[in-house]
Amino acid sequence: MFVRASIRPPAGGGGGQSALGFLVVTAYRCEACGNKTRFDIFETKRVRAFHHFSLGGDLTIEEEEVIARDIERVVCRWCGSSDSIVPEELGGANPARDLGAGAARDEV
Repeated sequence: MFVRASIRPPAGGGGGQSALGFLVVTAYRCEACGNKTRFDIFETKRVRAFHHFSLGGDLTIEEEEVIARDIERVVCRWCGSSDSIVPEELGGANPARDLGAGAARDEV
């Protein structure tokens, strides 16, 4: 059985929030090639989700609370390295502000 699904943030703008009420974002950098923008994140999450099915059978996930999250591995999309990935602090700034050494690759 196939179910069409969409995720909709709850009324009041709570989309993407954790159980603690804030979004935790980690930026990464690959020390092997300088990539700061493209990574495959392998993670296991435990969530509580409110599934709302329409009478036609379409699913909308209206609320999702992340209870536990475990990042298992981060892999660079450019060079395939997983040993050279380091987390970076965002410093309160816009994470999209600095495309780093790979800015030209993003435009291709």
